[in-house]
Amino acid sequence: MAILEDISEKYKSHLKCKCEENKCNLNLKGYRKKIILKGEKCVDNGCKICDCLIFIHEKEDILIPIIELKSNSYKAKDVVEKFSNSLEHCEKVLSECSGNDIKFKVFLILLAKSHRSTAEFTKIKDTKIKYKSKKYNIRCKNCGDSLKEIIQLEC
Repeated sequence: MAILEDISEKYKSHLKCKCEENKCNLNLKGYRKKIILKGEKCVDNGCKICDCLIFIHEKEDILIPIIELKSNSYKAKDVVEKFSNSLEHCEKVLSECSGNDIKFKVFLILLAKSHRSTAEFTKIKDTKIKYKSKKYNIRCKNCGDSLKEIIQLEC
């Protein structure tokens, strides 16, 4: 699909081979047509953004898993802010790289080595991020989990 080529060309300096930080990673086996952008490289204004912005061509759709990787503890407020900013940035990428309306599905995924803080975990699980007219849940999963399995469980 041409949009992946356009994203790859326009964001060449932001490309990553894996979605991995501090020994926490997302298993992407089974997805050949994908682009992974390092989130922090995508913004230059100090805006908080997720670690990996992934664009996958799957059948007739574009899947957009937005991934925040945590090896230690996390604060719900920071995680929610990163996902909100990442949603906005992904829309910007799509609008810059596609000339027509594209069907896409967004998945917000927090991967952590441990979800120790019950209070923060509960806040995140209970949060729905509203962007434009849609509401998105944050899926809390473990480092090393398979994207295919996460998406199949949620679809």
